[in-house]
Amino acid sequence: MQPPSNIKKILYYFLADFIFVIHLAVILIVSFGWLIPSLFYIFIIIIISSILSEIYLHYCFLSKLEFGIRKKIDPTRIYDKSCIIHYTRALFGLGPRISPKLPQHFLKRNTFIFILLGIFVLGISYRIF
Repeated sequence: MQPPSNIKKILYYFLADFIFVIHLAVILIVSFGWLIPSLFYIFIIIIISSILSEIYLHYCFLSKLEFGIRKKIDPTRIYDKSCIIHYTRALFGLGPRISPKLPQHFLKRNTFIFILLGIFVLGISYRIF
């Protein structure tokens, strides 16, 4: 496979960074959207779509899309399945994660769904009361 040209690399970098910024906005809306009344319905839509994505796809489609584009730039680079874990490890220079005794997908998926459901309930209760 021939490496991409410089113009394609620039386009891939721009597209991957754009998806990263959208992903960051989604994470911020999930974390704090329930506090801002004007974002409440967007918050609900994003929470429900995140839960459904995790249940049916077992991954975040934005992470997979971004890492797929970044793989086109450098096919030898190894990316984690989780955007947050990948960038946290990259930011702090942490080594690989120690695998738990339970299967990793089981632990990650259930923890993620539990957190999203908790945020969803918190957001709904904040809106009602």
